[in-house]
Amino acid sequence: MIQTILLSLFLIQNPLYLPDGERLLATIQGFKVYLHDSGVVSFKAKFHIDADGSPRAYGPDDKGLDATHNAKDRNGNWVGVMTDSLKNPILQKEGDPYPNYYVSQTTLFDDKYPLHDTRRFVNSEKIPYIALPPDLLALSGIVIGDIAYVYNPLTQKGSYAIFADIGREGQLGEGSIYLAKLLGIPNIDPRTGGLDGEDIHYIVFPKSGLGNGKHRTIAEIEQVGKAKMLGINGAVDILR
Repeated sequence: MIQTILLSLFLIQNPLYLPDGERLLATIQGFKVYLHDSGVVSFKAKFHIDADGSPRAYGPDDKGLDATHNAKDRNGNWVGVMTDSLKNPILQKEGDPYPNYYVSQTTLFDDKYPLHDTRRFVNSEKIPYIALPPDLLALSGIVIGDIAYVYNPLTQKGSYAIFADIGREGQLGEGSIYLAKLLGIPNIDPRTGGLDGEDIHYIVFPKSGLGNGKHRTIAEIEQVGKAKMLGINGAVDILR
């Protein structure tokens, strides 16, 4: 019993230690992704800053926190903001947080709010979240709303986070402005900040969330993340 308690405390304090037994799941953008016997997925990658979901993420004349072109896909279609029937970006109105800015969206939404309400989406400035590419989801069993743990060995700071946004195919290592703050990343400007090397460690717990349509508070994200970490049985260093 004492050994079990000590192991549980060890895993919480050293969350980069994971169960023995892993296999290479994929290599995305040069970063290796591993699937462990426990079902968790881990990888080391860059950290690019995702402003999506912030009500001031994007605006006309490139006035948002992030460059307007980052709200579009490779074909020039709007993906980071809500659009009308003519595929034009929807502007926030008087009474919204940032009138005349676009309504920025995340893949994860809260279905209790209307389609064009900024509260429907996960605010990058207030919630720790990660973005993952669709090609990883197809291989790993991870679904939107799942919980993750992200660690920055450069600052020895970590945080639980929610998978809130599907990024571009073939692009790995992205998180919210608030998560970047918690990790101690020095430059959190979505236009110029983040880290480009294989610096940040990610652990994702597939099927740990509520799916789409529901948001989680920071306290709920931490509660679920800690419970999943406690469920890991055995430990091996995955830092390679």
